[in-house]
Amino acid sequence: MTVFLYLRVSSEEQAKHGYSLDAQAEALNSFCERNNHTIVGIYRDEGISGRKPYTKRPAMMQLLADLETVKPQMILFTKLDRWFRNIKEYYKVQDILDRNKVDWKAINEEYDTSTASGRLYVNIKLSIAQDEADRTGERIKDIHSQLIAQGKTLGGGTPVGYKVENKHIVFGDDIHIVTEAIDHYRLHQSAYATVQFLNDRYNLNMTHTKLKTLFRNPLLKGEYHGNPNFCEALITPDEWNALQDLVDRNIKRASPKRAYLFSGMIRCPVCGRKMSGCASQTSKLYRCVYHNYGRCTMAHSVSEKKIEKWMLENIEEDFKVNVTMKPKVKKDDPQKYRDQLKRLNKIYILGNISEADYQRQASDLQKKIAEMSKNAPLKTQNFASNWKELYAELDDEHRRSFWHNLVTEISVDQYLQPFRIVY
Repeated sequence: MTVFLYLRVSSEEQAKHGYSLDAQAEALNSFCERNNHTIVGIYRDEGISGRKPYTKRPAMMQLLADLETVKPQMILFTKLDRWFRNIKEYYKVQDILDRNKVDWKAINEEYDTSTASGRLYVNIKLSIAQDEADRTGERIKDIHSQLIAQGKTLGGGTPVGYKVENKHIVFGDDIHIVTEAIDHYRLHQSAYATVQFLNDRYNLNMTHTKLKTLFRNPLLKGEYHGNPNFCEALITPDEWNALQDLVDRNIKRASPKRAYLFSGMIRCPVCGRKMSGCASQTSKLYRCVYHNYGRCTMAHSVSEKKIEKWMLENIEEDFKVNVTMKPKVKKDDPQKYRDQLKRLNKIYILGNISEADYQRQASDLQKKIAEMSKNAPLKTQNFASNWKELYAELDDEHRRSFWHNLVTEISVDQYLQPFRIVY
């Protein structure tokens, strides 16, 4: 008989009972040797609770994905609670096993799911396992609540300006950085200016997102998970609320999202990294953001209008020389990838693949399809005689799509003058 082995343990169970994955593997291997079973797959979920949905258990998802291709006759585990501690999730997976005509067996327990009484017994055992997991979760929550009430940390990292001493969060030696950040932000009311100030003065790698996270942290007013007196407050609750209002106002008055025509296409001539789009009051620019962090010497920016003007003047002739005159290279038919995408969709609908794996594989297939279709019309025909007139009528989003479907990269020299187009 061909079998899959499934092993699972949560970190708490492993520490408390010593019921490790290795111990389960040894018991399962011995059982297979005694019964002449052939192992065709071993799946190990370590540090995963039996209450978690099966879609959140990587080894479980891989096991279900392999059912159709490997086609084992049975799945073995040591005890039912290694398989599931959740009745609802158990029956979701059982439906998949039934469709694939695969049985399961707990080698240290006896179950017979072919009878009504046997299925009732499984439900009872799962209910007990689920209740045990719920009680354990409640105990952990109670312990966490007690620690928080006592002002003790639950572990993990601390934000800028704080440290842990004797399980309590206290001010660190760099707390003055947080104070200066708040004062600077209140005075200038600009996240960009505050980030620049902190990075220049303290050589930090601060970003707008990190700054916002810092200002949103209730620890600033001494609060943590609902305990208003968890630690010493840096600012008062009223000052913290005023800071939140200021952050909210800055977000609302931020500039609307702009369509940068050549985003991701222009590389810095000094460090080789892609230049990022930014906006002044009058125009859109491209610059190397690594200059801000002292990692590149390119301090200048180039305007989008300048790049666009050069592209409009040079693209047609350059395209004729470098693209339409190249020998045609036969490409794979994108239809086979479309067919693969359809099959992947069916596998996902059946629940035989995790959402994360589905998103990753679907994204790869969609990129291949897009890449094969990319530039196809332009490589077999010349530009229309009135293409510049048509281009002038496009909005920024469609102009951006035009360039990104046609060009891969634009090279610029040390004076940020464009000189070469890569297709």
